[in-house]
Amino acid sequence: MTLLAQIDHDYKSLKSYFNKLFKLLEETIKLEQDSKIQLSNVGSTKSHKNYHGFSQFIKPDMLLNIYSFLEFWLISICENQKKSMNLSLSFKDIKGDNDLHVYRKYLVKYVGLELKSAKSDYDRMQELRKIRNYFIHHGGHVAHVSIKEQEKVTNIKGISLSASLIVVEDDFVWTSLESANKFLHTAFGA
Repeated sequence: MTLLAQIDHDYKSLKSYFNKLFKLLEETIKLEQDSKIQLSNVGSTKSHKNYHGFSQFIKPDMLLNIYSFLEFWLISICENQKKSMNLSLSFKDIKGDNDLHVYRKYLVKYVGLELKSAKSDYDRMQELRKIRNYFIHHGGHVAHVSIKEQEKVTNIKGISLSASLIVVEDDFVWTSLESANKFLHTAFGA
Protein backbone atom coordinates (compact mmCIF):
# COMPACT_ATOMS: atom_id res chain seq x y z
CA MET A 1 0.00 0.00 0.00
CA THR A 2 1.40 3.39 -0.94
CA LEU A 3 1.85 6.19 1.55
CA LEU A 4 -1.05 8.14 0.06
CA ALA A 5 -3.29 5.06 0.15
CA GLN A 6 -2.42 4.59 3.83
CA ILE A 7 -3.29 8.24 4.53
CA ASP A 8 -6.62 7.80 2.72
CA HIS A 9 -7.33 4.61 4.66
CA ASP A 10 -6.67 6.33 7.99
CA TYR A 11 -8.79 9.31 6.96
CA LYS A 12 -11.73 7.07 6.04
CA SER A 13 -11.31 5.11 9.27
CA LEU A 14 -11.37 8.31 11.34
CA LYS A 15 -14.41 9.56 9.46
CA SER A 16 -16.26 6.30 10.14
CA TYR A 17 -15.15 6.29 13.78
CA PHE A 18 -16.27 9.90 14.25
CA ASN A 19 -19.71 9.14 12.79
CA LYS A 20 -20.07 6.44 15.45
CA LEU A 21 -18.79 8.77 18.16
CA PHE A 22 -21.28 11.46 17.17
CA LYS A 23 -24.10 8.92 17.55
CA LEU A 24 -22.71 7.99 20.97
CA LEU A 25 -22.47 11.69 21.83
CA GLU A 26 -26.13 12.23 20.92
CA GLU A 27 -27.21 9.27 23.08
CA THR A 28 -24.99 10.38 25.96
CA ILE A 29 -26.27 13.96 25.93
CA LYS A 30 -29.84 12.68 26.03
CA LEU A 31 -29.04 10.43 29.00
CA GLU A 32 -27.31 13.28 30.80
CA GLN A 33 -30.25 15.59 30.21
CA ASP A 34 -32.74 12.96 31.38
CA SER A 35 -30.93 12.19 34.62
CA LYS A 36 -30.54 14.56 37.52
CA ILE A 37 -27.11 15.26 38.88
CA GLN A 38 -26.76 13.72 42.32
CA LEU A 39 -24.39 15.85 44.33
CA SER A 40 -22.44 14.01 46.99
CA ASN A 41 -21.67 17.12 49.02
CA VAL A 42 -24.89 19.12 49.15
CA GLY A 43 -23.44 21.45 51.79
CA SER A 44 -20.56 22.50 49.51
CA THR A 45 -20.11 26.21 48.93
CA LYS A 46 -18.72 25.57 45.45
CA SER A 47 -21.05 25.97 42.50
CA HIS A 48 -21.85 22.88 40.49
CA LYS A 49 -23.20 24.82 37.50
CA ASN A 50 -20.12 23.93 35.43
CA TYR A 51 -20.71 20.20 35.84
CA HIS A 52 -19.98 18.34 32.63
CA GLY A 53 -20.66 14.69 32.10
CA PHE A 54 -19.21 11.93 29.98
CA SER A 55 -20.26 13.69 26.77
CA GLN A 56 -17.59 16.34 27.34
CA PHE A 57 -14.83 13.80 26.65
CA ILE A 58 -15.94 12.80 23.15
CA LYS A 59 -15.11 15.81 20.98
CA PRO A 60 -11.74 16.54 22.62
CA ASP A 61 -10.85 12.90 21.93
CA MET A 62 -11.74 13.45 18.28
CA LEU A 63 -9.47 16.49 18.12
CA LEU A 64 -6.59 14.52 19.60
CA ASN A 65 -7.13 11.81 17.01
CA ILE A 66 -7.13 14.31 14.15
CA TYR A 67 -3.92 15.92 15.36
CA SER A 68 -2.27 12.52 15.82
CA PHE A 69 -3.34 11.53 12.30
CA LEU A 70 -1.89 14.75 10.91
CA GLU A 71 1.36 14.63 12.82
CA PHE A 72 2.04 10.94 12.19
CA TRP A 73 1.63 11.31 8.43
CA LEU A 74 3.50 14.63 8.20
CA ILE A 75 6.48 12.98 9.88
CA SER A 76 6.20 10.07 7.43
CA ILE A 77 5.99 12.45 4.47
CA CYS A 78 9.03 14.42 5.67
CA GLU A 79 11.05 11.24 6.22
CA ASN A 80 9.95 9.85 2.86
CA GLN A 81 11.00 13.07 1.09
CA LYS A 82 14.36 13.12 2.87
CA LYS A 83 15.06 9.57 1.77
CA SER A 84 13.79 9.89 -1.81
CA MET A 85 15.59 13.20 -2.41
CA ASN A 86 18.70 12.07 -0.52
CA LEU A 87 18.62 15.21 1.65
CA SER A 88 21.21 15.67 4.38
CA LEU A 89 18.87 17.61 6.69
CA SER A 90 15.93 16.08 8.46
CA PHE A 91 12.86 17.93 9.72
CA LYS A 92 14.35 17.27 13.18
CA ASP A 93 17.18 19.67 12.29
CA ILE A 94 14.77 22.55 11.60
CA LYS A 95 13.73 25.18 14.14
CA GLY A 96 10.20 26.54 14.13
CA ASP A 97 7.45 28.08 16.22
CA ASN A 98 5.86 24.64 16.81
CA ASP A 99 5.92 21.16 15.31
CA LEU A 100 3.48 21.97 12.50
CA HIS A 101 5.55 24.98 11.56
CA VAL A 102 8.68 22.79 11.48
CA TYR A 103 7.10 20.21 9.14
CA ARG A 104 5.73 22.89 6.81
CA LYS A 105 9.03 24.81 6.81
CA TYR A 106 10.96 21.62 6.01
CA LEU A 107 8.63 20.69 3.15
CA VAL A 108 8.69 24.18 1.64
CA LYS A 109 12.29 25.31 2.18
CA TYR A 110 14.19 22.03 1.94
CA VAL A 111 11.98 19.71 -0.08
CA GLY A 112 10.78 22.53 -2.34
CA LEU A 113 7.04 21.86 -2.21
CA GLU A 114 4.55 24.57 -3.02
CA LEU A 115 2.05 24.64 -0.15
CA LYS A 116 0.42 28.05 -0.74
CA SER A 117 -2.76 26.35 -1.99
CA ALA A 118 -3.07 24.66 1.40
CA LYS A 119 -2.68 27.83 3.49
CA SER A 120 -6.26 27.79 4.80
CA ASP A 121 -5.88 24.10 5.72
CA TYR A 122 -2.57 24.84 7.44
CA ASP A 123 -4.18 27.73 9.34
CA ARG A 124 -7.00 25.42 10.46
CA MET A 125 -4.41 22.89 11.65
CA GLN A 126 -2.71 25.60 13.70
CA GLU A 127 -6.10 26.40 15.28
CA LEU A 128 -6.60 22.71 15.98
CA ARG A 129 -3.13 22.52 17.56
CA LYS A 130 -3.94 25.43 19.88
CA ILE A 131 -7.27 23.96 20.99
CA ARG A 132 -5.73 20.49 21.36
CA ASN A 133 -3.03 21.96 23.59
CA TYR A 134 -5.65 23.53 25.86
CA PHE A 135 -7.28 20.12 26.28
CA ILE A 136 -4.01 18.30 26.86
CA HIS A 137 -2.34 20.80 29.18
CA HIS A 138 -5.30 22.50 30.88
CA GLY A 139 -8.26 20.12 30.69
CA GLY A 140 -9.95 22.33 28.10
CA HIS A 141 -10.05 25.36 30.38
CA VAL A 142 -8.79 28.85 29.57
CA ALA A 143 -9.23 30.50 32.98
CA HIS A 144 -5.44 30.69 33.37
CA VAL A 145 -4.89 32.84 30.26
CA SER A 146 -5.49 36.52 29.61
CA ILE A 147 -8.79 37.89 28.33
CA LYS A 148 -7.00 38.64 25.05
CA GLU A 149 -5.99 34.98 24.68
CA GLN A 150 -9.54 33.88 25.55
CA GLU A 151 -10.83 36.16 22.80
CA LYS A 152 -8.41 34.55 20.34
CA VAL A 153 -9.87 31.17 21.28
CA THR A 154 -13.46 32.33 20.78
CA ASN A 155 -12.53 33.91 17.44
CA ILE A 156 -11.83 30.43 16.09
CA LYS A 157 -14.82 29.33 14.01
CA GLY A 158 -16.56 26.45 15.76
CA ILE A 159 -15.13 27.18 19.21
CA SER A 160 -16.84 28.96 22.10
CA LEU A 161 -16.54 29.07 25.88
CA SER A 162 -18.87 27.93 28.63
CA ALA A 163 -17.46 29.76 31.64
CA SER A 164 -13.78 28.85 31.21
CA LEU A 165 -14.34 25.53 29.40
CA ILE A 166 -13.78 25.28 25.64
CA VAL A 167 -16.86 24.12 23.74
CA VAL A 168 -16.20 22.41 20.41
CA GLU A 169 -18.90 22.55 17.76
CA ASP A 170 -19.44 19.56 15.47
CA ASP A 171 -18.34 21.65 12.50
CA PHE A 172 -14.93 22.29 14.03
CA VAL A 173 -14.33 18.54 14.23
CA TRP A 174 -15.38 17.88 10.63
CA THR A 175 -13.59 20.86 9.09
CA SER A 176 -10.44 20.01 11.03
CA LEU A 177 -10.51 16.43 9.74
CA GLU A 178 -11.08 17.63 6.17
CA SER A 179 -8.32 20.23 6.45
CA ALA A 180 -5.89 17.66 7.84
CA ASN A 181 -6.61 15.33 4.94
CA LYS A 182 -6.29 18.10 2.34
CA PHE A 183 -3.07 19.39 3.87
CA LEU A 184 -1.58 15.88 3.88
CA HIS A 185 -2.53 15.38 0.25
CA THR A 186 -0.93 18.69 -0.70
CA ALA A 187 2.17 17.92 1.38
CA PHE A 188 2.41 14.54 -0.32
CA GLY A 189 2.21 16.26 -3.68
CA ALA A 190 -1.09 14.65 -4.71
